[in-house]
Amino acid sequence: MLLTAQAYYQNKSFKKCFLELIQISQKMSHDLDFLELLFKVQIKLQDLSAATKTLTVIMTKSDRVDFALAQMNLLMSLNRHNEALDIGLSLQSRILMGIESKQLFHNLIDIYIVFNDFEGLQEVLNQYQVESMVDDMSLFAQGLLHIQSDRAEEAINCLREAVRLNPQLDRAWVSLAIMHNKMGDMELGLANIEKALDINSQNPVAVKCYAIWKEQLGEYKSACNKVSSYLQVNNFDQEMTKKEIELLNKLGLPGLAFTEEVKLRYYFGHI
Repeated sequence: MLLTAQAYYQNKSFKKCFLELIQISQKMSHDLDFLELLFKVQIKLQDLSAATKTLTVIMTKSDRVDFALAQMNLLMSLNRHNEALDIGLSLQSRILMGIESKQLFHNLIDIYIVFNDFEGLQEVLNQYQVESMVDDMSLFAQGLLHIQSDRAEEAINCLREAVRLNPQLDRAWVSLAIMHNKMGDMELGLANIEKALDINSQNPVAVKCYAIWKEQLGEYKSACNKVSSYLQVNNFDQEMTKKEIELLNKLGLPGLAFTEEVKLRYYFGHI
């Protein structure tokens, strides 16, 4: 029956695969192949809570690097970055294949960026640059370090090279936009922000920059539309809801602004 479940998974029939696994769960709950397939299908079904539990069991049975990296990725997706960092640091002492080393490198970059830990970010860059691992993510990280050190030209050069290597790296487009705007070129900044939003319309920093800059240009409607679209997906974003209220008032729509303010007070209390 495990073979049947595997066939369902290969055919992307994930619900059928899951139901098949449930039927054999009592007999095969200690089988590593069963647990690995169960974890994969739980990820496909976006049941992250169950996937976390399954992977915890897997980690008691195997020390495979790919399982450790999968656990690291899962914890990061759940915003449990401290636990993910512990796994990442432990993996640094192990011998990794090229693709595994690159994935760990990218994960550590992401974690240190979330923590605003520029010292940690510099350390991981120093370590992996020894291995000649220079790619879009390392250039993005180096650009952030240059920004932190007020080296605008170096930052822009790194960020431009990052998006050249990976035009889908929306965070690099956002950072590049912020730098251009800081240097007085809002038009180019907005062009970069629009590229970022084309890639990821839910990037909160991109939406915020777009709204603020369009507001400064007096283009309240386009600013408000972008914020409203974002809030349709992320309706518990307090800061963005406040911006929407400001823009609605500037558009002469106090009734809609009041409605949003009532919602804000309901969800977040006093504002």
